[in-house]
Parts: sequence; structure tokens; C-alpha cells
Amino acid sequence: MNLRTAHPDQPWLWRADWAAGEIHSSPKAKAIGLSLLAIFWNVCALAAVGTVPNITGPDRTKTIAWIMAFPAIGLGILLTAVRALLQWREYGESRFLLKSVPGSIGGALAGEVRCLHPLPPMRAVELRLTCINSARQIDGKIADQPIWSDQAEVSTDADGGIPVAFYIPPECRPTATEPLDNRVTWKLIASFTANPVSYRAKFEVPIFKLNGTLSRPADTVQLRALRDARVKAFETPEPSRIRVTLTDDGSTEIFFPAFRNPGVALWVTAFLVVWSGVTFIIFKYNAPLIFKIVWPLFDMLIGIWTMFLLFGSTAVVIGRGEMTIVSRLIGIPVRRRRLAVSEISEIGTGAGMYAGNTVYRRIQVHRTGKDTLNFGDGIPDSIEAEWIASKITQAIGLENREDQS
Repeated sequence: MNLRTAHPDQPWLWRADWAAGEIHSSPKAKAIGLSLLAIFWNVCALAAVGTVPNITGPDRTKTIAWIMAFPAIGLGILLTAVRALLQWREYGESRFLLKSVPGSIGGALAGEVRCLHPLPPMRAVELRLTCINSARQIDGKIADQPIWSDQAEVSTDADGGIPVAFYIPPECRPTATEPLDNRVTWKLIASFTANPVSYRAKFEVPIFKLNGTLSRPADTVQLRALRDARVKAFETPEPSRIRVTLTDDGSTEIFFPAFRNPGVALWVTAFLVVWSGVTFIIFKYNAPLIFKIVWPLFDMLIGIWTMFLLFGSTAVVIGRGEMTIVSRLIGIPVRRRRLAVSEISEIGTGAGMYAGNTVYRRIQVHRTGKDTLNFGDGIPDSIEAEWIASKITQAIGLENREDQS
């Protein structure tokens, strides 16, 4: 009898590693695969370079330039393979030992990561938990989109183990491996930078919605309390450029400056340059009409997004019974929204843009009987996002309103 048949109503027991509460992550397959690719690519690149003396004609210089790109790429693949081999040798296989199976929506994911070769004690490790929706797009391809993430920095214990404890909010989506064109998976990544070899391990973890008889409220309450304490104790760190201040008239102002996420802004700018280059080639070589229409359209949309990432700012002022949200581009107001405090029912956070395994947060203003307003996209730290939301909640007096009701 297979696991699916034995546990038809408990999909977290359908995989042997999940059922055993021990999930493995090994760099072995990656190291071997990259090594084979590096050997194959560089052999082909050397063969191509060997043809250079025989190249003639008016396009000789251009052809040689293209050929020389192959060994340059091969060198990059070789260095990546060597790094993977060193990581395999240094740390070996990693195991995530779950405290309980599964992690639960509105509950906790807890356990410990251990390596074959123990890590140094008291080593700072970054943990990131990401929920990914793999859905079929209009073009028929399956695309991965992170829809929620959280991060934490922990220290290894005396035995080199990495403690893991995440609170999973009730609004998150559970693991769903079916249908294949709309899957939801959860990834736990543990990493730290070290010389000469950095550490990184990735685990696919089970996160499901449990009924009352299976949930474990003790862990949930403790983690929720710890998270609330982190939010209350949070003060804007130096790397963050978002500022919460009081104005001279007693109003609260939250300012989201331009270029507050340099990494994302520069990456999108580089992508825009490449996309614009392709647009130029399309018109230069007279590509079909459909490309001349679609490519510039997307070029314009990406350009607008880039402009707001580089030069867009938002200022929110709460005072005198109203909230004013002003969006600016290069310091020029492009949108102003004003709403009465009395129509606001809740201030929260939601998923915004994403880059890599990070889902950035934004502030959400829920209005009674109306749509939800979003602003301040690009907050990388979920604790900071909740802290900003709590400051707005205090400024508009929602806490007092709830106490009176």
C-alpha cells in the first residue's frame, strides 16, 4: 500500500521524507551536473577557438568576437561548478528535522537544520521561507511567482544546528501539488556567507491547513507573541530609508523615498536596457508587425515601472481626521488620494512586487464597503511592514475604536 492510499486525507504524508519528518538537501547532484556541463561546454569552446586562425572574410572580426564569448561563458560555468564542489566537500548533505508534520497555516513551521559536517557554533544564519505559486501563463508556459515570504536571522547552537521557527499567517495558501498547472509549494532556504565556501541549503516543506484536532495552538501562540513583540520593539534600522515622523502640527507622516530598493531598481534598469536593445534590433531589421507593436508596448510599461523605482516617492500624512497619500515622480505630484479616517476599517500589509525568493510587502488600507488602497510597495522586511502598519493604526485611532467596541 502506498502512502497516498494509506493517508487519503493527509497529503503531507504522501511523501516519504515529509512523513518521516526529515527533509534532505544535497549539493551533490548540482555539483556533478555543473561539472559535466563545464567539461562539455569548455571542450566545445576550445574546439571553436581552434577554428579562429582559419576564419577569413569581411566579418572576421565580428565572428571572432562571437567565438571568444564561448570560453568566457565556459569560465563562468567552471567557477560555479568549482564552488558547488567545494560546498559539497565542506558541508555535505543537510537535513531539516521538522518538530511536527506538517507546518500549518495560521500556525507554525518549526524544526532544526543539521549538516553532515557540523557548522561552527554561534554562526549567524539567514533563513527565508517562501510560498511559490507555479501557474500556467497565457503563452502556455509554467511560471513561478513568489506570493509570500518571511525571513529571520538565527544563530547555530553549540552542536552546529540551525533552529527554525516561522509563524504562518492565516491568509497564506497551503501546499497544493495538484493541478500541475497551478501548484503551490513552500521553500525553506538556509544560508550564510563564509570564506572560502558559503553555505546554502534549500528544502521543500509541507505547509497545510489543519483542522482543530490536528493544530498545535501552543507553538502558534508562542510564535505569534514573539512576532508581536518584535513588531512592537522594532525601530527603523539604519539600512531602511522609510521614515515615520511627527510634523509640527502633531500629524504622523510616513515617507517612502525614491530609490529605496537599489538592488531591484538597478536590476530592472538593466533589464530595460536589454529589452530596449531588442526593440532597436526589431525595427532595424524590419521584424514582423506584431513584434513592432508588442515589444515597444512592453518597453514603455517597463520604462514607466523603472522610472517609479528610481524616482518615485510616496508621502502619507495622518492628521485632522483624514489620511492623505501623495505619490510623486521626480518630486512632482502625480496622484493624490484623500480619505476620512472614519471610513478606514483596518490597516494591514500585503504581498507586493517580488525579486528572487523575496516577496516585498506593501501597506493596505481597508475601507468599509469600498475597495482596498495600496501604497509603499517594496518593503523587504515583513516585521518593518507590520510596524509601519501599526504606527498608522495608532495614528488614526483604530486601536481605541476597537477597545470601545
